[in-house]
Amino acid sequence: MTQTQLAEQLGTTTQSVSRLETGNMRLSIDWLERIGTALGVHATALLPAPQDQTTPLMFAQHDGTLGNQSPGQFMWPQLDTRHLAIRMVQACGPFLAGETLVCQALNAEQLPNALGQIVLVTSPDWPSPRLGRLLHVNTDPTSTEQARGDLQIFSGPNAILRSVEIHQLHLITHSVRALA
Repeated sequence: MTQTQLAEQLGTTTQSVSRLETGNMRLSIDWLERIGTALGVHATALLPAPQDQTTPLMFAQHDGTLGNQSPGQFMWPQLDTRHLAIRMVQACGPFLAGETLVCQALNAEQLPNALGQIVLVTSPDWPSPRLGRLLHVNTDPTSTEQARGDLQIFSGPNAILRSVEIHQLHLITHSVRALA
């Protein structure tokens, strides 16, 4: 299929398709789904596969932690250095089994941008990352201490963890539901 043919099916210009293809235009979930529909594939098929060509399947436990089929061997499936994808094997919070979550790593200065958002957090206090909503964050640019925050994990309405040391935080930028 040519760029012109794809542009016609998407109802856009050839220039927009070219910018999407070269990375000069942000590929949103809407674009991903539209392109997948036009090509007759699921949107997740358009995402790059991990370099080792395996698809690590994450599962969500009732306490909001994530892991793979072998606890203790948690893998971060990298799309690039700032993004990762997680395939939900079980429902957790607002996400259904079968959904793929796309996450973006945030640095310490960007943490306030994630307030009120759904995030994936690693902490030295936990054996595996936790999925939840970031409620509060303390970041002091002049301090050498790790950022700390309050997190509502997806295990019940009162499951709030206070003053958690944030080792790494990924913002869930979008999710893709599997087609029935």
